[in-house]
Amino acid sequence: MPYNEPWENPADRAAALTARLQKARAARDARRLAALAEVPADRKDSEERRLLAEDETANAADESAAWAALRTAAAQRQAWWRTRPRRHLLVSASLTVTGPSPGALGFEAFLVQREYRSGAQASFAPALALEAEPFANLLKVRAGSYLEPSRFADSDLRDAEPRLHGTAGLDLRLFESTIFGLFSPFHWRTGGTVDVAPAWFNFSVSLGLWH
Repeated sequence: MPYNEPWENPADRAAALTARLQKARAARDARRLAALAEVPADRKDSEERRLLAEDETANAADESAAWAALRTAAAQRQAWWRTRPRRHLLVSASLTVTGPSPGALGFEAFLVQREYRSGAQASFAPALALEAEPFANLLKVRAGSYLEPSRFADSDLRDAEPRLHGTAGLDLRLFESTIFGLFSPFHWRTGGTVDVAPAWFNFSVSLGLWH
């Protein structure tokens, strides 16, 4: 099984289906006009009504069969995806580089009315994170760390030293819902995150959709 299964955009499939239906409709229109050209004038109106009714019936049957096939293919695709293994280990890394800002002053300089230069040199913020799903289709966990660089060069400032952060989070699948039948079935999920560092603590809770 490939690591990354190809994804087919449903909009692309629907657009191709619509184009085929329009082509078939245009072909019927052309055949009907060609047939009417050979019909005597006294029978043309009745024959046109008959051929038009036949073509509309054929067009409706084509559309019904085509959209039914599209829905069936989508359902089969969803069923196939649900059988794929969900357990994984995702490793993410990044490096944020902030260039120098000559002549800039930090907000602390305004508060204490002193000239604390900010951004005299470029700063670098590396980050590393892991994500796993230890209980398939139920629980996702994340952990990571990143370095918060300082933009100040003044050693007497508390924020003059870089600060190492540790982060963690989780997503827990809850119950299935359709919101009173307004949407296709989906699962709610709840989650939370924490971010800790010296003299720093932050957390969040969330409610959303399980993917």
